[in-house]
Amino acid sequence: MTFMAYPTGVEWTDATWNPIGGCSYASTGCRFCYAALLAGTQQADVPLYAGTTNRVKGRPVHNGHLTVLPPGHPNWIWPLTWPGAILPRLGLGQPSLIFVGDMSDLFHERRPIWVIDQVVGTIIASRHIGLLLTKRVDVMAAYFAVDGGCR
Repeated sequence: MTFMAYPTGVEWTDATWNPIGGCSYASTGCRFCYAALLAGTQQADVPLYAGTTNRVKGRPVHNGHLTVLPPGHPNWIWPLTWPGAILPRLGLGQPSLIFVGDMSDLFHERRPIWVIDQVVGTIIASRHIGLLLTKRVDVMAAYFAVDGGCR
């Protein structure tokens, strides 16, 4: 089982990559979270998403349980080995866009720094462009502002 999708139905990215799972409510924008819906229904048996949601008023919502692929899992190196999209969104000969952690929030306030380091480091080392989406911009800003610059 892999935790990536290519091609993807998301019109602004070439692929998705999910080495992490789980989240919790951060804003009103989380009310209709598609990741919680998928993690609590179609992908509820996927180990990375198992136990990351509860039903509230009949709808799956993230419950704050955070997960990460185990060290050495083959999906950790997927961005490093994937040759890229045949027709990248940025155009022929350009890097592919990878939506990182579309089933979670990489910058969740309880996500261990070593996990963020591994995810960000893997994307940086790849030939692709990682798209990092978060509802926790303060955590993301603090992560990239350590000692006045990137880690």
